[in-house]
Amino acid sequence: MNISELKKKLITKISPTESEQSNIKKITNEFITSLKNQANKKDLNYIFIESQGSTGKKQTHLTSASDIDIFVGLRKDDYRHILNLEKREKKEKINQIFLDIINSTFIPVAKKLKCEKIRIFYAEHPYLNTKKGIYDIDIVGCFALSKEELLKSGPITAVDRTPVHTQIISDNLTDDQKNEVRLLKSFFQANHAYGDTCSIGQFGFTGFSAEVLILYFGTIENTFQNFVSIHNKPIDFFNRDPKTLLKNPRFKNDYIIITDPTDKKRNIASSISKRAYEYISYQISEFLKSPSEDFFIIQPILMLTYDEMSKIGSNYYVLEFKSDDTVHYTELRDKLYSLGKKLKTILEKESSGQTKFGKCTYTLHYEDYYYGLVFHCSKNNLSRTYQRKGPPIALKEHVDKFKKKNPNFFIKDGFIWTVANREYVILSQLFSDFVKKVQIKGILLVNQSSTGINKVGKKALAILHKKILPLEDKLKKL
Repeated sequence: MNISELKKKLITKISPTESEQSNIKKITNEFITSLKNQANKKDLNYIFIESQGSTGKKQTHLTSASDIDIFVGLRKDDYRHILNLEKREKKEKINQIFLDIINSTFIPVAKKLKCEKIRIFYAEHPYLNTKKGIYDIDIVGCFALSKEELLKSGPITAVDRTPVHTQIISDNLTDDQKNEVRLLKSFFQANHAYGDTCSIGQFGFTGFSAEVLILYFGTIENTFQNFVSIHNKPIDFFNRDPKTLLKNPRFKNDYIIITDPTDKKRNIASSISKRAYEYISYQISEFLKSPSEDFFIIQPILMLTYDEMSKIGSNYYVLEFKSDDTVHYTELRDKLYSLGKKLKTILEKESSGQTKFGKCTYTLHYEDYYYGLVFHCSKNNLSRTYQRKGPPIALKEHVDKFKKKNPNFFIKDGFIWTVANREYVILSQLFSDFVKKVQIKGILLVNQSSTGINKVGKKALAILHKKILPLEDKLKKL
């Protein structure tokens, strides 16, 4: 089957049904009508109350999509007295404005519509998150700005860009191209590299990045053909020289660059993990060799079989956590990745820089309230002692100090050395001692083991063992 035929077949599978569309439209309209009524009752002046995102005006969502984002756009001029304040005071006042609106308008609407889990979450400023049936609904306040205002002065808050993003995608993508977006999103999701649910790296490709890729390249075929070169050829809607962009200090820590059509200084791909990009690049190359719908169909992550488990050795370690549902999952994800980064540093090298347990690779997978943070190290057992490197022998003062502290010194390769005792020689013991000190608000360590105890921990292990580590080996050979 060629790619064109495959696309036609896939579109019918991944697009929302008429029933799904009708249900989303019904619940969205209920919220918008109630929000308008409550806003008018409270004399809240607004420019728009609209559904943004893929299930809203964009219409690029997949079947089974259940996220609804409703934005309430405030008139900037009504808050001029606040917007002219100093940065810190302005931020505090804006937070209070949106908190007051949440309490006076958003929460009463959520209660009236008999929603569950009515919660205030915080990003740059507070917003309301709630559940109604299968739908997860965010109600977000923002300032209503035009594309021209964004380009000239930037946003007042980060979410002010969202309605303009929605308008750009809605106005510039044809219905056929919206289906191309669906295909690309499905590819990212099926390969575990989508947004904040990414299990391949800390963060994957967002729905907006998929939309922008199709906006730029036109089709999924063109996107795939050019994907591997994005690392060296930034996608820019302002026609700037690629070499200049790559040297821009603002983007120096970004592995790929996809500029925001509303902001020359913003890279919408800045949070996309290098590993997610490399994994998708590899999967695209495999798909182009042998096109199959398997690359697009989202399948559950399978745990390792008993036979596979018996062969993986003891170089893995799995930490399993459970959320108490008081902290947003994205905040917990970021904190656990920070924990992973810290442990990686401790595991790989001694304090003096010598190799400890060797190369360490880790990843995080989470479902519902459970999180699995899994590690793989090159070694799991070490000698009790190691040769610790000191200063070059030419640095006499430092060498003398080293000798006083380490009477058993010796000279090798132009440096002074000593034989030091390791604090840890067994991988599991280091983990066991380290996690005793771990305290993260909103989450509790429930298990630690070499293979995982609950299904989320075991799935995390499977992702690292079957997807990430093999990819690293293949990339080394390229």
